[in-house]
Amino acid sequence: MKKLFSLVLAMCMVFALCACGNSAQPAATQEPAPAESTPVEEAPAEKTALSLATVCAAGTPTDLTCLKFQQILNDSGLFDITYYGQSQYGSVADMMENILGDDNLIAIASPADIGDAAGVGDLSALMAPFLCDDPREIRAITESDWFAALADQCYAKNIKIINCDFIEGTRYFWTTKKVVEPSDMAGLKFRVPGSANYVNTFTAFGATPVTIAVGDLYTALQNGTADAFEFPLADAYAWQLNEVSKYVANQNYVSGFTGLIISANVWETLTPEQQTVINDAAKECSEFCFDTFDEKTAEAKQLLVDAGIEFYDIDVDAYKACVDEYFNLSTFSDGTQEALDSLMTAYRASH
Repeated sequence: MKKLFSLVLAMCMVFALCACGNSAQPAATQEPAPAESTPVEEAPAEKTALSLATVCAAGTPTDLTCLKFQQILNDSGLFDITYYGQSQYGSVADMMENILGDDNLIAIASPADIGDAAGVGDLSALMAPFLCDDPREIRAITESDWFAALADQCYAKNIKIINCDFIEGTRYFWTTKKVVEPSDMAGLKFRVPGSANYVNTFTAFGATPVTIAVGDLYTALQNGTADAFEFPLADAYAWQLNEVSKYVANQNYVSGFTGLIISANVWETLTPEQQTVINDAAKECSEFCFDTFDEKTAEAKQLLVDAGIEFYDIDVDAYKACVDEYFNLSTFSDGTQEALDSLMTAYRASH
């Protein structure tokens, strides 16, 4: 009986120990709180380094417009633009060669310069004498399908035209004698930029055109290599060319336009965002350029009068009569003169 009692007691103790063991299971392991995620900062967009170059003198409308264009692009955070003004990068011919050679360069060039370099001769017609009554009328052409087709041809030759409506200046005759009529041009060695367009213009007027780089013009006028030239008022004053000339025509014979160009190959390396920034900046700077031009031209004329320059009237109708000969000398496509006349007539009718 004692053995049975001892056995029952032992079994009860075993059950009690098992129960205690089950009630003393360890607490569930706490998972560590996830660490707060640190936001990953996006890497800043890589800047594209480009040069910006013009032959225009410091303080001219084109120079001031270039400085504004540089600021807009650099402020975008997408570009690192270095500006070279006053022929520091070289002549127009040098810049055109570098554009075609795919340098990281945005250059200022006239339609005539672009057309010559790209072999798109019709582009030079934007520099036809007496084309615009008011410089802003050029947009009748630069915003047309006619111009867009020419820009496409330039692109195929590796020149991307960003815009072509910066007003470099209304250009005037600067001479050592008055040239009231085209017959007064006979025998004059008339300095012109290195473009067939200017050569054809002054050949049509009856002068003898000579090509001289703008940086050499002052000396050429001093030593008689040239005895006349054509230039915007503000630019001529900035270059101090009034010191080697005496007479300036009151009426401009052409509105000189320039635009921004870049290698098409380089353009295609830019992101869509960068291309948009450049295009938008060009539009903003065009308006700035026209406003600055109006202001600087008025200032320059007064400064020139104060410096002893004599302004006089020319026979505009007599010079306009030479425009047909200009088109005859030029190698434009058939119908170019008529196309431009049509665009200008339609624009003037709507304004």
